[in-house]
Amino acid sequence: MPLAFELKSLLEKYLRNSISEMEFIRLFELLEDFKDEEIIQCLQEIQATNPELGMTSMDENIHVEGLNEKIGSIWNKLEDHAQASLLISEEQSEKVKHLNPWKKYISWASVAAALLIIFGITWYNRPEKEITSPENPTIALVEPMENQSTLTLPNGKSVVIEDDKEGLLYHDETYIVSKGDNNEIVFELKDKTAVSEEIAFSSIKTSTGGFTSFKLPDGSKVWLSSESSLRFPTQFASDKRVVYLDGEGYFEVAKNPNAVFQVQTNSQTIEVLGTHFNVRDYSDELMKQTTLVEGKVKVISKGTVPQSQYLNPGEQSTLVNAELIKKTVDSKEVMAWLSNRFIFDNKPLNLLIKDLERWYGVEFVLPNEEIGKQGYYANLSRDLDLSAILNALSVGTQTKFSIVKRRVYVNP
Repeated sequence: MPLAFELKSLLEKYLRNSISEMEFIRLFELLEDFKDEEIIQCLQEIQATNPELGMTSMDENIHVEGLNEKIGSIWNKLEDHAQASLLISEEQSEKVKHLNPWKKYISWASVAAALLIIFGITWYNRPEKEITSPENPTIALVEPMENQSTLTLPNGKSVVIEDDKEGLLYHDETYIVSKGDNNEIVFELKDKTAVSEEIAFSSIKTSTGGFTSFKLPDGSKVWLSSESSLRFPTQFASDKRVVYLDGEGYFEVAKNPNAVFQVQTNSQTIEVLGTHFNVRDYSDELMKQTTLVEGKVKVISKGTVPQSQYLNPGEQSTLVNAELIKKTVDSKEVMAWLSNRFIFDNKPLNLLIKDLERWYGVEFVLPNEEIGKQGYYANLSRDLDLSAILNALSVGTQTKFSIVKRRVYVNP
């Protein structure tokens, strides 16, 4: 059994008051083996998929003040309970005292702290009778939209690409479209030696809830997020490789020192020779972001007074109000969509709902601008239904969500 699955299973058993003594000992061993963020993630996933666990122990008036003391008390209770029950040795008990993985997350304000409080209080106030969960306002089941992409060829032919389609997808006297390893779309000319004087363009567009990956004619790899499109030539010029992006894409550019690679958007140009980077440039978002993972890129803004800056790995360029701003970032949150996850690290609500709207095909309604500025933390699978995501986001906050058809109302 994978260790992550075992940890999640044992934690859930403990919350349900069904864990055995040997399983309890094993739980302590696993807590020592896992990293802090992995334990946090596991707790979030349990809460997201089992909202009835711990919710009745939620203190509606929990504030940041005093959380450190509360968390320390809960952790010490857990250790004392185990030692008193003779389930762990004194040596194991001393190890547990140094495990406390929650200390570094106190600055998370209410979210991570409330997670431990919710689960901790539940551990030590577990009722003998089954808990009936309170009425949940997120009553509608909204699953991720169907993953579908459309490739439009220069001749106007549209090829619909779905998850269950494999191998050869389309061919005619000029073009071949197939799905290769890892569901990667491969677009080829039948006659690769033919040279056309006129540049012919193809485009790939992802649907709401869509995701796709494919190879460009030069061997560069591209991943497209939901509601994104990329326009590219069937053959690149010998001295320049130019593609046009609307939305979000991740690029692994094949190295060619003789031909610069450019990603053009409505607001900026990203120029490289060979590197890995992520571009987020949706027309309905104020901020346009370029994040470098490997290599080096040059970002050039468009407009009456163009600006430019170079990025090194781990740096992000943000274009907002015609100004380029560079900062160092943890690319884990930026790249989460490639791993089929939502990772929010104090991300304002008015920004993170854009990701949820594009993935689930819903519309969020905020009562005021102020609530949109509140930051949220989460690390969750994008395969979860929307209700589970919203349940996780509401943990440790006063925010409540309700779903009516495909509209989500935020209630402070």
